[in-house]
Order: sequence, then structure tokens, then C-alpha cells
Amino acid sequence: MKTKFKILAGIDFFGFKSIIYGLLIFGLIFGLNWSVSAYTAVGGGICNCGDGTITNGGNATDACVDCTAALNDNANCLNQVNYSGIVAISNYSGACINKPANFSNKVFDCQGHTIDGDDSGTGHGIYLNEKNNNTIKNCIITDFSDGIALKSSSNNTLTNNNASSNNAGILLFYLSQDNLIINNTANDNYLGIHLYESSNNILTDNTANDNNYPGIYLHNSSNNNMLINNTANNNDYYGIYLQSSSNNNTLINNIANDNTKYGIYLISSSNNNLVNNTANSNILYHGIRLYNSSHNNLTSNTVNYNDYGIYLHSSSNNNTLINNTANKNSYYGIVLDSSSNNNLVNNTANSNADGGIYLWNSSSNNLVNNTANKNYFSDSFGIRLYSSSNNNVTNNTVNDNNRYGIYIEGESKYNEIINNIISLNFKGIYAYSEYCICTSHYHSDGTLRHIDQHCPVEYNNISNNKRIWGDYLASYCRVDQG
Repeated sequence: MKTKFKILAGIDFFGFKSIIYGLLIFGLIFGLNWSVSAYTAVGGGICNCGDGTITNGGNATDACVDCTAALNDNANCLNQVNYSGIVAISNYSGACINKPANFSNKVFDCQGHTIDGDDSGTGHGIYLNEKNNNTIKNCIITDFSDGIALKSSSNNTLTNNNASSNNAGILLFYLSQDNLIINNTANDNYLGIHLYESSNNILTDNTANDNNYPGIYLHNSSNNNMLINNTANNNDYYGIYLQSSSNNNTLINNIANDNTKYGIYLISSSNNNLVNNTANSNILYHGIRLYNSSHNNLTSNTVNYNDYGIYLHSSSNNNTLINNTANKNSYYGIVLDSSSNNNLVNNTANSNADGGIYLWNSSSNNLVNNTANKNYFSDSFGIRLYSSSNNNVTNNTVNDNNRYGIYIEGESKYNEIINNIISLNFKGIYAYSEYCICTSHYHSDGTLRHIDQHCPVEYNNISNNKRIWGDYLASYCRVDQG
């Protein structure tokens, strides 16, 4: 402190008075103080940071401090700040770009350079709080708690970033709305892309692979988001996960393959639209699973080579499944488990191991114009109802299954089975209970020969089925062969 005072007083310290006066004059001309400075204004409201030069302010040796200072400089850097990468950001402790006060209506372009943390699980690579109308692009961000985090921030664009090896690659939380997340990579994180209480965002053409939990995670009332053309593969749990009243979202043309549990998973989330997504080869469980989720529309999705194709569970009611393909799964194509009032129309559930379409304790569903053919294990079936009542099974095609065409068992009552095409199965229609097997025999022309009326599978309406071979029917059925 004394040394600095003597210099400023102009005392000839170590005999270099003229040099010191020269430095003082240089500093006055260029408006500098005695702190080390770095970022450079290049004109047009654009600055370069992390270039190690001494021009406008910041820090010549700490690029995080330097770029933050540039983002706060509205006089010189009003429009855009570019990270030059000349001063590297490596093994950085704490937050790097940490809530710059003036980071609004700006572009921050890393130009393909890396912002690397110390892998301690703390700090953010880039963190915006209540900042709007910004663009963050071309950044590689690794080894932070969150690669890019937006808190209560809206109308921002994140594009062409790679946020990998963080806790969360990209995090939008606490009412971050109307943001565009486009063409980013979020791999090898705990969470790839995470939206928490954040709505009306668009996620398109992003890749979220090889994460330890979901690839893309919408959580806690994250509503009205659009997920389009994203890829979420090889994640340890789920590809795309909607949880806790994440409603009215639209998922179109996403790929969620080879995940450990589910490709796409909705839990307690309703009124979502899933259209033309692919969820194949998810290793342990389901291509698409709905748990306690109602009023969703699943249209033209492909769910092949999973354990189960589409699985609706635990009061997943009033959903509509149209034109989905659920083939070659290890157990069943489509399962309704304790779920009612769903509409299954024009779906295909072929060549699954155990069965095509399976209703378990599920009532008042409509199965219309579906195809369930060539399901192939020894006891496989086309359509099976277990303790499921008041269902409408109409105009389905159920052919060439290894054992049963339509299989009815348990306390299944008041179902209507009408105008189905059932052929080339070992048993066309089979009704079974723990008390007895009720048999009816038909010629190939469909005429009734015999019915035994002593089973608790009751009051099914079986009419106008075509080419029925070797059938078994329940007692108390109203049989109208037409």
C-alpha cells in the first residue's frame, strides 16, 4: 500500500521516475485503472472476451470474470459478446457466467470453445436469473452442477450448445417460459434437459443420450411445451419423462430408443399429445408407459422390440390410442392395466411373444379396427380380457395367433364382441374360469353346435364373427351368429 502511494506521488522509486510517469500518462490516455483488464470492444455493440488483451475492462487471466464483465457492459457490448477462447476456462471452481445483471437482449457466442468446471457438482456454467430475450450459442460446457441454467427467464434461445458431463445439461426452472431450445447436445449428464415448473417452451432437434436418469425431463407442472424431433437414447432410466401434472404438452417425431426402462413415460400427467414418436428396444420395460395419466392422445407412434409396447396402468383413463404400431415386443403389444374408458382404434399389435392387446381389470374400453395377428408363444393370444367388463371389441382382425384369437377369463361381464375377423388361430374365442371350461363348437361356416352354461364369465355378446374354428365360449353368453 505504501509503495502504491509513493508511485502516485511521483517519487523517484528505484530511480525509474520517468518510466512511471510514462505509464501514468499511458493509463490516462486509455482510461485504465491499475486492475488487470481484458475484453475488447470491436464496434457495433460487439465485444470479444477471454482474449487476454488490455482494452475495455474485465480480467486478462480469468475468462469467466472477463466475459461476465463484458455482458454487463451496455456501453460497449450492448448486442453481442463472443468468447474467443484465447484464455481457456478449465477446471473452474464455482459459477462461470453467473447472473450478469445486464444480460438481456444480447447474444453470447462461445464460438465452439469450452467452459469447463471442476467436476465438484457445484456451480453453473452459464446461469441467467430473470433475464429475457437472449441467445446463448456454440458453447461446450462440462463438469458443472448445471451446464446452462435459466431461472424465471423467458424468450431466450439456446442453440448449438453441448452441455455434457454435468449434473443437468440444460435446466429451465421456476417459470422459465417461451424459450427456444434448439439443436443442443446434452449427453452423459445425470439429467439431460430438465424443465421444472416451466411452460410454453419449444425443444427441437436436441440430443439427450447416455444420461444417468431421463434424457428429457418435464417435471412439476411443466405445461404446454412442444418437444419436436429430439433424440433421447441409451439413458439409464427413461428417454422422455413427464411427471407431476405436466399437462398439455406435445411430443412429435421424437426418438426414445434403447433406454434401460421406458422410452416415453407419463406419470400423473394428462392432456398430452404424443404423435409419430419412436420408442423401440427399451431394455427392461415399456416403449410408452402411462401411469395414472388420463386424457392423453397417442397417435401413430412406433413401439417395437420392447418388453411391452404401450402400457396404460393405474387409472390411466380416457386416453385415445390411434394408428400406433406395437410389434415384436417380448411380452405384449398393448396393455391396459386397471384403466378404463380408453379408445383403441386402428392399432397394430402383431408378432409379439405373449399377446397382442391385453386388458387386465380394465372396463368400458373401446377396441375398434385393431389388428392383432401372429402373436407367437405357445399360449399367446390376439386380444385377451381378464376380469374386464363392459368393453366393446368390434371390427378387429385377430388372425393366425399361436393359441387364442380372443381370450376371455376371470370376472369379465357384459362385453360386446362384434363383427371381428377371427381366423387361423388354434382356438378362435376361448372363455375360461377357475371353475370350468365352457365349450361351443362351430363348423367352419360359423354355425353353432353346442354350448355349456356353467361358467362365471357372463353376459358377453358375441355376434357376427367370421371363420371361427374350434371355439370355447362362456356360459350365459347371448350368442348371435348372424
